[in-house]
Amino acid sequence: MNYLFVDGNSLGYYHQKSDKLYNGEMEVQAAFGFVKNVRRYASILHARPMILWDGFSDKRRDFYPDYKANRDNDPDIKKMKEGFAIQKPYILKMMTALGVTQLIAKDAEADDLAGLLVSSIAPQPIVEHIYLLTGDSDWLQLVRENVSWVSLREDAKNKQVNFEQFAELTGFATPRAFLEAKALQGDNSDNISGVGGIGAGGAKELLHEWGSVATMVRGINDGSIVVNKGRHKTAFNKLAKNAFNEKTGCRMLEAFKRNITLMNLIETKFPPTEIETIKGNRDVKAFEQLCYELNFRSFLEDLEVFVLPFERYC
Repeated sequence: MNYLFVDGNSLGYYHQKSDKLYNGEMEVQAAFGFVKNVRRYASILHARPMILWDGFSDKRRDFYPDYKANRDNDPDIKKMKEGFAIQKPYILKMMTALGVTQLIAKDAEADDLAGLLVSSIAPQPIVEHIYLLTGDSDWLQLVRENVSWVSLREDAKNKQVNFEQFAELTGFATPRAFLEAKALQGDNSDNISGVGGIGAGGAKELLHEWGSVATMVRGINDGSIVVNKGRHKTAFNKLAKNAFNEKTGCRMLEAFKRNITLMNLIETKFPPTEIETIKGNRDVKAFEQLCYELNFRSFLEDLEVFVLPFERYC
C-alpha cells in the first residue's frame, strides 16, 4: 500500500495565492486547486491520500519567543490566510465526501504529525511507500528508503526527492545532514536565527567534510581535527568553542542545539498529544452538491471519472 500524506495548510495556501477564482464574491481558488491536486497526485502515485492539518500550538514559541514572529503583522499573509479560512470548511467537507481521511494535530503543527506518522507507519510491512506532498522543505528530513518528498509547486527545481537521489538532489549525504545544515543556517521564513557566520555554503562544506557537527566539534576540541585554512575556518573554530556571536546574541553551539530542537521532526520535542480524526465517508451526491454550490463545473462534467481515483485508493 502507498500513502500520500498531504500538508493541508501548505497545499491550501499555495492555491490561495494562485490566480483568483470566484463564485460570486467568494474566492474559491484554494478549494478548487486543493481538490484537483489531491486527486491528481493520488492517481499519479497510486496512493491513498491522507490530509494532515495544523492545529493551534504555542509550544515552539514558548520555547523560542521569536518563532514565526515575523508573520504576525504581515498584511499580505493575513489577507491570504483569511481568504483560505473561508474556504477551508468546504475543503474539509469535500475531502470527507470523497472518502479521504483527515487528521488534525489539535495542539501541534502538521510537520510534527508528519514526523510521528512516518516514524510509526513507514516501518509497517504492508506499507510500500509514503509520499509527502508539501511546499515545506523541512519535510525533506523525513525522507527514508520508502518515504519520498514531493513538491506541490509546479515550478519546483526538484519535483520529487527520494532516498536514492537524496545526496544528488539536495547536496547532503543524509536527511540528518540536511537537518543539521538548516540548524546551522537558521530559517528566515520561521524567524529562526542561525548560529552566525555560517550560511548555506559553510553548512554544506562542514557536513560534506565531517558528516556531522558533533564530529567536527569533538575533533577540534580533542585535537584530532585542525581547521587552519579555508573561507570558513574562523566560524568553524568558533562554533567548536561555543563562542558568543554578537550578531545573534547567542553562543553558537547553543544556537545550533536550540535550532535542532525547533526543527527536528522525527524526534520532535513538540509532538501532538491530541489528534482529531475526520474519517472519510464517501458520498458522491454530497460531493456533487458541494461542486454545484461552489460552481466547480469542470469536476461535474464527468463526475464518475473524476471520483474514480478516490474510489480506487481511499
